[in-house]
Amino acid sequence: MIPREELLKVYSSLPPGMQKTYLGKSIKKHIWKKELLAGDPLPHFKGIGLDGEPFDWSVVEGKRVLLIYEGWGWIKRSTHLWFKDLLAATDRDSLAVVAYVYANSEADLHQRVKAFQLEPYLVISDLKGKEGPLDKHLGVKGIPTYYYTDSQGRIRNIIAGFDSQMFTYYTGLSPQWGENLTE
Repeated sequence: MIPREELLKVYSSLPPGMQKTYLGKSIKKHIWKKELLAGDPLPHFKGIGLDGEPFDWSVVEGKRVLLIYEGWGWIKRSTHLWFKDLLAATDRDSLAVVAYVYANSEADLHQRVKAFQLEPYLVISDLKGKEGPLDKHLGVKGIPTYYYTDSQGRIRNIIAGFDSQMFTYYTGLSPQWGENLTE
């Protein structure tokens, strides 16, 4: 995917007449969409961790990040186990798995983390329930949604729903061999 900044350069370099064509308007619309796109930086939105303190995004700096955005009630038990096996097979120094959880309070957050057995993950919630940062403001189209970044924090893939073979194909991540170490 072409990062938004590159598309903006291309659009800006077009003659004014070409910017008004269907193609020019399509590029402009794509550039200014609010939803996250491959190539965009993963936003470091405000939230708290399980300790009740502000989530410290510096713990993921220099690592690939897999942000699992909600859907915990919809994810099958076998999928939960798949991700736990992936976590066990992966070097924590190069991959961070962050679980975003809908919650309305700290007590609700802890209850959901326990109910869905999310303890192995880095957990973040903004305590806004379904009015969260990505759902409403950045165009999440379904839950769960998986955001996979490179080590510079740029989104490589956005995957809605879960199919283990397709997930491995798009991300290179698998419990059988951990992560594919090529960027």
